[in-house]
Amino acid sequence: WLAFCRSKHWKHCTQETTSVLSGLQVIDCTTRQLVGAPSTCEYVTLSYVWGQIPAGNLVSSTLPDDLPNTVRDSIQAVLCLGYRYLWIDRFCVPQEAGPDRHRLINSMDIIYGNAALTLIAAAGEDPSHGLPGVDEKRTRRPQSSIKINDITYVVVNLNPRTSILQSHWNTRGWTYQETLLSHRKLVFTETGVYFQCGVMNCFE
Repeated sequence: WLAFCRSKHWKHCTQETTSVLSGLQVIDCTTRQLVGAPSTCEYVTLSYVWGQIPAGNLVSSTLPDDLPNTVRDSIQAVLCLGYRYLWIDRFCVPQEAGPDRHRLINSMDIIYGNAALTLIAAAGEDPSHGLPGVDEKRTRRPQSSIKINDITYVVVNLNPRTSILQSHWNTRGWTYQETLLSHRKLVFTETGVYFQCGVMNCFE
């Protein structure tokens, strides 16, 4: 889906100003280090529900070992998709009040608008849930099936709209803003993934 968008209508699905925001911090998924975003890098953003799990400031530039499952799965998904850098507010925005935090919160349109892709965690109530299907321990909900003679019939969920609309993610104001600002979205639900850009939408 990304390759098709890139080859057929990438310019239509990208905002006019694509330079990386000055001073932007991103996660290097190959080292799990928080680094300054290279000026020409393509990065992925994450849209998810914080829930009751506190963020806290990083004590070093290295991500902790006990990452929430959604963050852990997002890092894996970014690498599997062929990208390297990931922006997550939990780690890339200072959690204490200050000018840097204020500037980044006021620059969400640039951060999400310039992202190559936004991963959306539309499953679960908080970051402990993970992205279904990325990690083998967090499988997607199996499809109903029945075998008659030698033929297996499977119920295919043709439209993920219901799962997305009923998700806890869909009830939050911040996530509503993030999805509107993102030009390309890959949505993880309990039953499958859904892709949307400015021209097309696709689902498993």
